[in-house]
Amino acid sequence: MAEQFVPPALGERLAAAVPDWTESAGVSERGVLSGVPIPHGPDAHRTFHVATEDSHERRLDDGRVPPMESGFLDGTNASLLERGIDSAPLASFAAEVRRHYEDLAERIEEREPDGAYDRMYM
Repeated sequence: MAEQFVPPALGERLAAAVPDWTESAGVSERGVLSGVPIPHGPDAHRTFHVATEDSHERRLDDGRVPPMESGFLDGTNASLLERGIDSAPLASFAAEVRRHYEDLAERIEEREPDGAYDRMYM
C-alpha cells in the first residue's frame, strides 16, 4: 500500500481485503505506518502509536513510543485498527453517550416546547 492514496469511500473495502490477503500469505502480524496531521510546532515532531493491548505489550511496552493521546483516525487506517481491537466497549460507550444526549434533548423539548434558540450549552 505504501504511499498510494486510498479514497476514504474505499477504505473499508481495502481494510477488509488486507486481513484476507495476509492470512492467505501466512503473515502473522500487520502494522501500519502513517502520518497523522495534527497541529504542532517545528520542535514537536514526535512519533506516537495506536495499538491493541497485546501488540502494545509485545512491541511497545518499553515506553519509548508514547500512545496517541488525542485525535482520531479515519479511512483505511481506522478500518484496519477496528479489525484489530475489541470494539464492543467502544460501541457500548457510544450507545451510552447517544442515550444521554437523546434524554437531554427530550428534557429540553419538555421544558421548552416552542424550541430553544440558544443550545450552545448542549
